[in-house]
Amino acid sequence: MIRNTLIIGSIFTLTVSVLFFIHVSNDHKECDAIVKKHLDANGKKVEVVEHTCKENNSI
Repeated sequence: MIRNTLIIGSIFTLTVSVLFFIHVSNDHKECDAIVKKHLDANGKKVEVVEHTCKENNSI
């Protein structure tokens, strides 16, 4: 019984640790959306959204 509790506790602790590491090391916080507005050939307003990121690692 104690052994099962230790195994479940270890798995839970490892899972929480991994999720915390992923949350802290997430570099999508450096992403930005750049909105460019201009007129096209027909004179209509066009809005272009560019997604830019400064990621070091992309997995």
